[in-house]
Amino acid sequence: METANIEPQKVIRLKRDETAHAWSMAIADQWKALPWADTADAVSVVMWLKGRFGGTMRVLFES
Repeated sequence: METANIEPQKVIRLKRDETAHAWSMAIADQWKALPWADTADAVSVVMWLKGRFGGTMRVLFES
């Protein structure tokens, strides 16, 4: 059986920021607001990010 070289998955940290009324994404240790209201569903935000970053990614939701 052959072994494929698999690039490590990107890890994206997301949370609903009720103070900013937006979804936020962690870049290193800084949180940046995304152009999505905190009322948007998580699936839409993740699919949008997947389109922007391309490929497979791992998503961690934080509170």
